[in-house]
Amino acid sequence: MSWDDTDHLPYLPPELERLIFEVACIRHGSRCSTKYLLVARRVNTWLKPLIFRVFNQMTLSIFPDFERYPDTLKLEELGKFAQRLILKSGSEKGLKKMLSHFPSLQDFALWVQPIKFLLPTLDNLPLKRLSADLSDLAHDDYLSSTFSNITHLDVIKFHGRTWKEWEVLSKLPHLTHLIIGSLIDLDVFPNLLHHVSQLRILIFMPGEQGIAAWMGENEHKLNVNDDRLVMLSSPRFPILLEDWVKGGESGLDCWAFCELISVARRRKLFLDNPPKWFERIFNWDKHLTDEGKKWYSELNWQDAWFCEFMAGTTQE
Repeated sequence: MSWDDTDHLPYLPPELERLIFEVACIRHGSRCSTKYLLVARRVNTWLKPLIFRVFNQMTLSIFPDFERYPDTLKLEELGKFAQRLILKSGSEKGLKKMLSHFPSLQDFALWVQPIKFLLPTLDNLPLKRLSADLSDLAHDDYLSSTFSNITHLDVIKFHGRTWKEWEVLSKLPHLTHLIIGSLIDLDVFPNLLHHVSQLRILIFMPGEQGIAAWMGENEHKLNVNDDRLVMLSSPRFPILLEDWVKGGESGLDCWAFCELISVARRRKLFLDNPPKWFERIFNWDKHLTDEGKKWYSELNWQDAWFCEFMAGTTQE
């Protein structure tokens, strides 16, 4: 065997070599890991499902960027790997054509236009998570296949604020996590918590428009004693988008954050008078008991937002 032949053989067992590349990919993120695709054909095969499982096609930090790299990135080849997709607005024909390339899509987000026109296309996808403007949906739309397996629903906008209108969500058989992004009547909270029996987390995260008036009218009346309800101040758009992307790459998004809030409440790990409204950048040590700090440290949960915030504070 010549030197050239041995030089191209792997020096590690394939299972260990693959594990090393996968760990590096997860740690460095999709965008920085594309360089590994050039190492060898086998590495390319191993990592593509990891690198291209999250598609961010909004106007900020697009990945994969098909327009910039048309010769090397082909939607027809990479779409099959995607599990999560966020899209900017587009024509009905254009969005439907794009979605046809994502047969394994489990998490879909469309924030800037109502979603009803896409329901026939979404009906054919194995969706479990949906983040969208539902303002143009009718009652029977929620009984379609699109919603039959949804576990996580982020309602950007809705078609009403009364329990009579929100009651339809109790028909979703697998709904466990819900974000309310619009203003509602107070009785919607207890009714959702009661009638959606499998609901584990209910997050109230309205946008800035109208929230001051709503708070002035309702905050003193809000008395829902349920650990599953988390009031979360909505991050601004760039952070909101990056949180969605980070969640796809590591699982550490606002869903996971609010689940930890709920667990800490249930186990009474907060100090007296914990925040009524939580910020996404949150100093856990400042608000937890000694037992709570021990619990949180054992999770080994590195909140990217707080780490970046602290790093920036230190540099200043």
